[in-house]
Amino acid sequence: AIRKIVPTVATQIELSHSEAPKADASPLLEDERIVETLKGLVPSAALSYSQAVIDLADENRISFRGAALELREALRETLDRLAPDDEVMSAPGYAHEKDRTKPTMKHKVRFILRARGQSKSSSSVPEQTVVTVDEVVGTLTRAVYDMSSVATHVAAERKAVLQIRRYVAAVLHDILER
Repeated sequence: AIRKIVPTVATQIELSHSEAPKADASPLLEDERIVETLKGLVPSAALSYSQAVIDLADENRISFRGAALELREALRETLDRLAPDDEVMSAPGYAHEKDRTKPTMKHKVRFILRARGQSKSSSSVPEQTVVTVDEVVGTLTRAVYDMSSVATHVAAERKAVLQIRRYVAAVLHDILER
């Protein structure tokens, strides 16, 4: 019985040491709080998130694909730290998705939120958001090759990556919240 609850307790302990951004925080303040929280949990994720924020603020950038990938990696590394594959796979009710051998980011979000005592219904928005982040990053990468105008490319790419930042910040807020 103790072995079965160890992953849940370990995740709760990790989460109890984190500080999530407040819901009413400005984007800049929210980013700072996310980075500070990630520094204590997953320093490499903090660096990736910080780099993405810096890149998005740079008006002279001509490509934002790197920022999109940094945001996705910050999210993935955080999920991997808070929900290791073996713990997620041993959780009650876990089942691989078709053509997958490991848990998806969606599985990991569900695991973290359930460890915090949230119901399946309250975890559906964060779960779908991580799926959206992955899809938007992939779509953005493919769209870069299809855009004919560099000016259109830069503006559209920046706008898409700003939206990815919003999605990632929302998920991090949900999974890091006490």
